[in-house]
Amino acid sequence: MRTERAGSRRRPDANAGARGLAALRVLVVEDSEDDALLLLRELERGGFGPSHERVDTAEGMEKALDGARDEPFDIVVSDHCLPRFGAPEALELLRRRGFGTPFVVVSGKIGEEATVEMLKAGADDCVMKENLARLCHTVERSLREAEVRRERLRAEELLREEQEHYRGIFEATGDGLVITDMKGVLVDANPAFCRMHGYASREDVRGLHAKEVFVHPHHYVRYEEYIAAIKAGERFRTQAMVVRRDGTPFPVEVEGSILSYKGEPHMLGVVRDVTDRARAFELLEQRLGALVRISASLTVDRPMEDTLSVLAAGVVEASTARACSVVLMEEGTHALRMAGLRGLPEGYAEAVETSWQAGARSSAVRAFDSQRPVFVRDARRRLLSDPLYAPARRFADEVPWEALFIAPLVHRGRSLGAVSAYYAPDEEPGEDEISFLQAVADQAAVAIENARLYGSVRERTRELATLLEVSNNVASALELEPLLGLILDQLKTVVDYADCSVLMVEGEGLVMLENRGPVSRDRVLGARFPFERAREIWEELSGGGPVIIEDVLFGEDRLARVYREAIGERRLREAFAHVRSWLGVPLTLGGQVIGILAVVHDEPGHYTPRHAELAETIANQAAVAIGNARLYEKAQSAAVLEERQRLARELHDSVSQALYGIALGAKTARTLIDRDPPRAADPTDYVLSLAEAGLAEMRALIFELRPESLATEGLVAALGKQAAAVEARHGIGVRKEFPEEPDVPLPVKEAIYRVAQEALHNAVKHARAVSTGVTLALDADGGIELEVVDDGGGFDPERDFPGHLGLKSMRERTARLGGTLEVESGPGRGTRVRARIPATRETPTAE
Repeated sequence: MRTERAGSRRRPDANAGARGLAALRVLVVEDSEDDALLLLRELERGGFGPSHERVDTAEGMEKALDGARDEPFDIVVSDHCLPRFGAPEALELLRRRGFGTPFVVVSGKIGEEATVEMLKAGADDCVMKENLARLCHTVERSLREAEVRRERLRAEELLREEQEHYRGIFEATGDGLVITDMKGVLVDANPAFCRMHGYASREDVRGLHAKEVFVHPHHYVRYEEYIAAIKAGERFRTQAMVVRRDGTPFPVEVEGSILSYKGEPHMLGVVRDVTDRARAFELLEQRLGALVRISASLTVDRPMEDTLSVLAAGVVEASTARACSVVLMEEGTHALRMAGLRGLPEGYAEAVETSWQAGARSSAVRAFDSQRPVFVRDARRRLLSDPLYAPARRFADEVPWEALFIAPLVHRGRSLGAVSAYYAPDEEPGEDEISFLQAVADQAAVAIENARLYGSVRERTRELATLLEVSNNVASALELEPLLGLILDQLKTVVDYADCSVLMVEGEGLVMLENRGPVSRDRVLGARFPFERAREIWEELSGGGPVIIEDVLFGEDRLARVYREAIGERRLREAFAHVRSWLGVPLTLGGQVIGILAVVHDEPGHYTPRHAELAETIANQAAVAIGNARLYEKAQSAAVLEERQRLARELHDSVSQALYGIALGAKTARTLIDRDPPRAADPTDYVLSLAEAGLAEMRALIFELRPESLATEGLVAALGKQAAAVEARHGIGVRKEFPEEPDVPLPVKEAIYRVAQEALHNAVKHARAVSTGVTLALDADGGIELEVVDDGGGFDPERDFPGHLGLKSMRERTARLGGTLEVESGPGRGTRVRARIPATRETPTAE
C-alpha cells in the first residue's frame, strides 16, 4: 500500500470525467495514511473521482484552507480523535474561517454522546470506519444539503438586498410616499412627505389620520373616492388640495394603490407637490392672452416694422424681460437688421446695425445656424469688449440689461430672424417664459413669411403684368427703333438700372442701336464694339446664358478685367463711372445670338440671378420681336406678318392665362388674409405656382419636382413626389397607398425609395405601362414592405437581360439589409415587384 505524508495533495483525476466519475475535492483530516487511502478508494467505488489534501494538525488545516480560496474543497472528512488534533477542533476552525463546507466525521470508535455533540456543533454526519459502505451515501446527502443551504442563504441575501433597495428608494425619492392602514391611519412616510407637509420626521406623522390632518375640507369627497377605489383593488389618481402643518393649503397630485405591508393589506400613496405647475398654468393664461393680442396684430396689410414693434411690446408686457428686439435676416444677402424694438434707447438699433456692417458678429447668428434658442449671460460685457461694437458703446449706461435670450424665427426649416429678449443682471427666463418666447417667435415667423409671400406675390404679379405688357407692346410694334426704346423702358419696371443698351451683331462686332442712361444718346448710338476687344465676354454670352459682372471698376475676376481692358480704364472712370454692376443677356433667335441686352447699375453687386432671369425673359421676347421687325422691314410679306402675329399670340395667350389665374388667386388670398389668415396659404401657394409656370412657359423650360432629403421630409413624401413626377413627365396614372411615415432607419428608407424609383422607371421605359400603383405598408413583425405594380407588357423574370442592371440592383439593395425582392411577371401580364426589409436588425448603409 502506497504511503503519503500529512499535507500532501493528490491532483484531480484528469480522466475522471471520461470514466463517468464525479469530481470531488476532499480535505482529509487524518493522521493515518492508510485510513485516508481507504476513504478515497471507497469514494471512487461510489462513483466519485476524488482529489484530496490530507492534514493532521491545526496549522496544516489553516494552510490548506488558505490555499483553497480559489479552488474550495467540496467536503471535509475528519477522524474524530487525532494525537494533536481532532474533529471538534477541525469543525470549529472550518466554521470560524467562514466556510460552510459539508463536514463528515469518520471514526473507528466514537460514542453516542460524542456523536450528538458533533452533530450539534454542525457536522453533517458520523460514519464508522468499519461501515465505510455508508460513506458515499453520506457524502452525497451532505453535498445536497449543503447546496440547499447555499441556495437558502443566497435567497435570504437577495431578499435582504431587495428590502434595502426598496427602503433606499422609499427614503430617497423626491415624491412623497405614505403608507396608511385600510382605515386611513398613517403607519409610515418618507422624508419627502414629511418635508412637504411641514413635519420634521416620520415619528411626527405616524398614527395621524390622513383625512382629518392632511386633506383640505373641500376635498373630503375626493378622498373618500380615493379610499373606495383602492379597497376595490384599483389604482386611483387625482389632484387635490392638502394642508401643511401650519395650515397653509397647497395643490398635489396623488396616486394610490393597494400594498402588502408586514403581511397586512395597506394603502400606498404617492404625493407630488404641483404648486409650481399650478402657478405656471396661471402665468400661461396670462401669456396666452398676450399671444392672442400679438396674433391679432400680425396682419400683412400693415408695415412689417409696425407689426414687429407690437410684437416686441407684447413680449416686454408679458414677460420679465426689460427690452425686446426683432432681428431679421435679409433674403439673399443674409444681412441683419433690427425691425421691431421695445425698451431700447433711441439710436441703439442704428448703432448696432452699423457695427454689424463693420463685421461685428451678432449673438443671433448662433441661433440662426443652430435653429435653437440661445442664452448669453454676458451679452452686455461682450458688446463693451468688442472694438467692432464701438458705435453702440455710448448706449451702455442707458440699457438696464446684461443677459440676452434669443429665440430663432424658423419657418419650414428656414431661419428668418430672431426675437431677442434682454434681461437684467442675475435674471434669466424660466422654462415657462422660454416656451412663451418661442411661441411668440413661431407666430412672428409665420407672420414674416406670410408678409414676404404676400410681397412676393405682389412683386411676381407686377413682374408678370410687365411681361404681359411687354408681350403686347412688342407684338404690336413693327418698326425697329421704337421697339428697342420700348423694350428698354419696359425692362426698367422689373430690373432697375442706371444705364441700359441694346447692341446688335453686325459683322465681327456689336453695334449699339438704343440706349437709356446718363450719357447722351447721340454720343453712344452707333458705337461699335469688335468681338476681339472682349472675346471672353462674348464667348460667355454666345453660350446662351446671362453674364453678371459684380464690380466692373474694381473687381478682380477675369471678366471684370476683360471689360476694363475693352473699354479702357481711364475712359471707364471718366465717362462711365456709373458702370459698377453689369448684366449682359444674349438676344437669341432661332438658336443664334443676334445681339445683347446690356444692363448697368451704379452699385457693385446689385444684380442677382433673379434679375438675370427676368431680363432674359424680356430678352427672349425682345429677340423674337426684333426678328419680326427685321423681317417686316425686309419683306413686309403676308407670310412674315402672319408668323409674327402667331408668335405674339402665343406669347400673349400663355402669359395672359397665367396672369388671370394669378389675379384671381391673389384676390382670394387677400380676402382670406383678412378673414382667416391660416387658409391664405393655399391660394398664395397657387398664385406662386402660376407665377413660376408663366415664367417657365416664356422661357420654354421643363420644371421637374425632385424628392427632397429623406432625412428631413421622410419616405412617404419622397415616394409621393416620385409618383407625381412620373405622372407629370409621362402622363400615366400612379395609384398611391401610403401609411403614416414609418419609424425605420434611414438606410432602409433609402433602399425602399431606390427600389420604387427603379421599378417605376422600368414600368414606363420598358413595360410601356398605362397605369401603375405604389403601395407601402408595415407588417406585423415591424418590417417594411413596398409593392409596385403596372399593366405593361410584362417579361420573363427568369431570363437574363445583358446590359440591364435594374433588377440586380434592386435585389442587391434589399439583400444588403437582410430583405427579399420578389418579381412576378409574364409576357402580356404586367409586373408586380415586392420588396420587404426587416426594420428590427442593425442596418448598414443602403448605398
